Amino acid sequence: MAVGGIAPTSDGQAVVLTDDAERTGLILDVGGTEALAIALRLEHKKFARPLTQDLLDDVVKKLGGDVVAARVDRYEDEVFYGSVLIRKDGRLLDVDARASDAVALALGDAVPLYVAESVLDQVGVDVERYDFRHFVGASHETKTTARVGQVEL
Repeated sequence: MAVGGIAPTSDGQAVVLTDDAERTGLILDVGGTEALAIALRLEHKKFARPLTQDLLDDVVKKLGGDVVAARVDRYEDEVFYGSVLIRKDGRLLDVDARASDAVALALGDAVPLYVAESVLDQVGVDVERYDFRHFVGASHETKTTARVGQVEL
């Protein structure tokens, strides 16, 4: 899956993930801080001080590990559950994570982002039925200033 962009919603922010063919999407409601982290990583920018994902990336690297993939594993009681796969000393560690953190880490480390088929079956959307052009980062040809939370990108 790929991050198609971020958009404001009535409840905060949403991140849209799309499959390679851009036919199936997944809409994740996220908080303002999580949206900021994902938006910054989409734009290959950093906040003045490390955000949680930046801190985690640094800790993993300094401990000799590498983030190798991220997943959205399940959807239960209106909550997305994710995980991050870290390779260290030849072992693959499967670390429980919020889906938004997994997405941000996948973006920052340029590693694959997977979504379980069961999740797509439950809450996946047909991309053609939605207009995602208003999402921040949805167009890779134009980079515009956008507001996410209270921070201008």
